[in-house]
Amino acid sequence: MGAGELNHPPARPPVGCMTYGYYLSYFWANDRRTREALGIKKGTMDEWVRCHDKELPYTTDLGSVIKYHRNVTTRGYRALVYRFTIGYSNSLTFATIKGGGHTAPEYEPERCFAMFSRWILNRPL
Repeated sequence: MGAGELNHPPARPPVGCMTYGYYLSYFWANDRRTREALGIKKGTMDEWVRCHDKELPYTTDLGSVIKYHRNVTTRGYRALVYRFTIGYSNSLTFATIKGGGHTAPEYEPERCFAMFSRWILNRPL
């Protein structure tokens, strides 16, 4: 997909704005090299456009999601949950990024990268 084929570019926010990454993601996701690296065959997907520019319509609060993670880990999948670190059975680990907010990689990118790198390399968090 070339630059001339992008029909819905988002409005450009100030560089320091938290949504600037969303703005850049539009161009990254529609870049030919990105699509090739992701294995998207030319002509199979239209232009990528972010679905939600505003708040996501959350309708439910959950007091705990432990049962969902137990379900996942008992099936052999690894799970990564942000907060403090505690080891549980079935290799489930809870980890926290202090000061990370709802979208921790936006607020604490270095800490998130360090945690993710350790997790993906199967090293202690």
